[in-house]
Amino acid sequence: MDQDTRPRDPRRGTTDRANAETSQSTQLRIRQRDLLKNRTTRASASSYLDKLLQTVTTTVSGYGQTAPIATSGVVYDRCLTLVQSLGDPDSPAHIHAPEELVSLGAAALPALFNALNPDGPWLIAYRAAEILGEIGDRRAAQPLIDALSHPNSNVRWSVVRSLSVVGNTRALFALRKIARDDRSKTTWGESIAGVAQSAIDQMQGSNLFVKAMDILKTAVSTVVLLLALVLAWNVLERVRSEVSTIGVKPTATTTSEDGAIIPEPQITPTVDTAAPTPGVAQTVPGMIINPGNVRSQPAIQTNNVVGQVVDGDEIIYLATTPDRTWFKIALGAKRSATSSISSSDGAGWINQSLVSAPDTALPIEDIQLPTRIPAMTATPEPTTVAEPTVAPIVETATLEVAPTVDPLLPATPTP
Repeated sequence: MDQDTRPRDPRRGTTDRANAETSQSTQLRIRQRDLLKNRTTRASASSYLDKLLQTVTTTVSGYGQTAPIATSGVVYDRCLTLVQSLGDPDSPAHIHAPEELVSLGAAALPALFNALNPDGPWLIAYRAAEILGEIGDRRAAQPLIDALSHPNSNVRWSVVRSLSVVGNTRALFALRKIARDDRSKTTWGESIAGVAQSAIDQMQGSNLFVKAMDILKTAVSTVVLLLALVLAWNVLERVRSEVSTIGVKPTATTTSEDGAIIPEPQITPTVDTAAPTPGVAQTVPGMIINPGNVRSQPAIQTNNVVGQVVDGDEIIYLATTPDRTWFKIALGAKRSATSSISSSDGAGWINQSLVSAPDTALPIEDIQLPTRIPAMTATPEPTTVAEPTVAPIVETATLEVAPTVDPLLPATPTP
């Protein structure tokens, strides 16, 4: 028998099919294991997120308000009466109870929160959730989130609609869970998951609008800031240019034959930095080394004393005589209480022997002094008498000007 025409071993086909089924079964088990792992991970993350959101109180846009609300008093009792009438059509207040509760606002919140209790009538919980949405207080978000587990689908539908108005970020996560897991419908056929998805879209659209407005405000603020910076820079440049031109003479210009303006070269003034020459007033300090008189003129005369100085006084040299034997001075800051110069300009002349000679050249003042009166000698003629001759007596009268001595000064001779 030819090898190609031999019948195939049935066991061989069975083995191949068994191997293929085993491989498919292994892949299926791996896929199921991965799917189970993913579900477990998502469930753990969702559980952790719910616990985290329970511990965080949101304060943006009025979330997390903690202002206390009165749970006693006449107003609270009135709210309880109105809430009870929501489920009693025979009550006189049944018709206008929703409107009055909405007008009471935050004062009606405690009574409405109690009405969401799943152990109470579903109609009262349904109407209470609806009124909370009309009031629009953000403090109703958490009680409404808790009411999403109400056993009545009508109540859950009303709660979802109210959360679309007052819900916060945590309400958004809770609504996503309702939209994914709740497959029930209301008694009039409305899907709970469908209304939850609509609420999610509404809340996300509101958040996107708020974010877009924030981005727009930031952009406008940035543009305004840039314009202000550009304007400030232009003003600064203008001020700098004007300040740089202060004290600069305008440049003279000439016009060429073809009409072009040719600026003339500017001459920079030369600043003489040479040392000051004698004769220019400058401040030269000095000190008194011997006490003495200050005179109005550079000479020792009877009536030209204008002050006194003592050793240690600080002085300022103002001028000198050509021979530098007299110096014109003024008193410095450090001086004795008895030292003074009583001239009109506070300056006077002092002899070189009383001061330390300055090292700097001083202005020279050449003052013409009056000629001093020389000494005079009178010799009378001898008289001849008949009596015995007597040797003539010659009397010499010398006229000298004695220097004035200040009784307050020591007996040291003063030049």
